[in-house]
Amino acid sequence: VLTDAAELPKEIPGWFRELDADKDLQVGLYEWAAAKREPAEFVAMDLNGDGLLEAAEYLRWAKKQVADKPEVKAAPAEKGKK
Repeated sequence: VLTDAAELPKEIPGWFRELDADKDLQVGLYEWAAAKREPAEFVAMDLNGDGLLEAAEYLRWAKKQVADKPEVKAAPAEKGKK
């Protein structure tokens, strides 16, 4: 279990830290929605469906995206970032 943002893997994109408003080292659907992000993107990354996106969960999702589609380099959230 991670206890400090410094412990987040370097592969975690910047948006993850930015959206983690309560600094609990995970992005909740409520934080995602507050940032006006596309809910379907969150649901796709929330592999266990608990409404919380943990760093390890994001990394599993990202790894699968690259394996399934080698041309994918970043989470969809990076593309839509304002």
